[in-house]
Amino acid sequence: MLHDGEIPIDTQLVRGLISEQFPQWVHLSLTRIQSSGTVHAIYRLGDDLAIRLPRHPMFTSALDREIEILPILGPLLDIPTPELVGVGTSTDAYPSSWSVVRWIEGETMAAAPATDAVAVAEALGEFVVSMRSLTFPGPMSANQRGRHLSDADTQTRAEIETIHEHDTVHLTALWEEALRVPPWDGVKTWIHADLLPGNLLVDSHGLVAVIDFGECSIGNPETDLIAAWWVFDADARAMFRTASQADDDMWNRARGRALSGAVGAIAYYRDTNPAFAATAMRALRNVVTDSS
Repeated sequence: MLHDGEIPIDTQLVRGLISEQFPQWVHLSLTRIQSSGTVHAIYRLGDDLAIRLPRHPMFTSALDREIEILPILGPLLDIPTPELVGVGTSTDAYPSSWSVVRWIEGETMAAAPATDAVAVAEALGEFVVSMRSLTFPGPMSANQRGRHLSDADTQTRAEIETIHEHDTVHLTALWEEALRVPPWDGVKTWIHADLLPGNLLVDSHGLVAVIDFGECSIGNPETDLIAAWWVFDADARAMFRTASQADDDMWNRARGRALSGAVGAIAYYRDTNPAFAATAMRALRNVVTDSS
């Protein structure tokens, strides 16, 4: 279990939910997808569908947001996104809504980094710009993704002290450097808000799809720039910066945000999700290297 109070999810439970709510699919094969994801359990249903189930009731709101947003955003974006097929409701056995989407072929960047990471970086930067350019109303981010970098100061300093693999004095200095950047102007835009390797599908040709829109909202636009350090190495990072049209202040604040997220993930998931903690550690190394 990754979280206290997590819902036990297994194939028998999911098969029961399908039988009760989508009996037309009960004959299809059902396979759990192994990943380092922290919010949803994912099952492949037959060849063409996937089921997303929040691991904890606190993640239901993210799933419900995704259900609301995907049909609106999907047609407006050049990069494929999950197509919503069905919405499951909570039961006594499973106290959360859940969703069924079209299966998209590809590997996540977490499982199989793209052959041409520079091409992926360019496409993702263009995706970030397209998200930022949307003008219709939507839900406001209710967490750190909609706030100023300085709001994370106390927690980030405490979490840095747990990262023994790095020089904590140096990490604190990098964090303080980011805090000295002129603050965000407060103008909120549409953001995906979770552009991590596990949410990017790729193949040998490049970026196939962007998935997991549970945190998508109106928020701080520098949030999406953390992909520069969480996803890419130096050459691809440079392309992502150009394609995402990030100015110096946005970029430098985003580097601090990537640092803050990485130390938080390491502190929380070090023992329960070593694969995700390793991804966060790689992001932290990228931040340190990029700042030298």
